[in-house]
Amino acid sequence: MKHVLDGCVVQENFNDPTQHFTGTSWSVYNPKTSKWQQTWVDNQGAYITLTGKFESGQMILSTPPAKLQNKKLSVSRMIFYNIRPDSFDWNWENSTDNGTSWKLNWKIHYQRK
Repeated sequence: MKHVLDGCVVQENFNDPTQHFTGTSWSVYNPKTSKWQQTWVDNQGAYITLTGKFESGQMILSTPPAKLQNKKLSVSRMIFYNIRPDSFDWNWENSTDNGTSWKLNWKIHYQRK
């Protein structure tokens, strides 16, 4: 993680050489909307935009609804929680019922080296 563009943008780079996977995200706080905005791109062609807020000790960023092949709407979200100076937890979740229920796709614990 590094701050770029005069400290206004957080850039994160991800790399998993065993899976030949690389990706990058850019996050910025938008004072006009009082929300965080993030864009993710990777070497598998993914392009994901997320928007959200930090409140009650959690950062929740969500995608806009997207129509699946079965015509259901899908929304994904990232939740950052248990945030401490040297660690945090991160869930990636998906909902196909407008956020009534969420399926956990993965849970990651980050620890500073």
